[in-house]
Amino acid sequence: MVDVKKLKTESYQLGEGSYWDETNQCLLFVDIKKGDLHCHYPAKTKHQKLHAEGGRTGDGVSFALPVEGEPSYLVVGLGRSFALVEWPLDAPEPSL
Repeated sequence: MVDVKKLKTESYQLGEGSYWDETNQCLLFVDIKKGDLHCHYPAKTKHQKLHAEGGRTGDGVSFALPVEGEPSYLVVGLGRSFALVEWPLDAPEPSL
């Protein structure tokens, strides 16, 4: 049986692209309308957020996936292009 719990964080406009990262033990997801990337660590009751500014390729984030063999990096859909995000587990905030 699966135990489902509601995240006690801010509200989201359009949460999408959820992905369970087994290596880092976190749930990755994006809020497309707000342009935010989220990482929730349930075992640590820790939640981080990165706001991605739109650019020449459009606004918003559409997905986030870990890079195989590189647990501190994510590939993120940003507008109509991709971005590489460094997000080490021990860092207080992610960096682009």
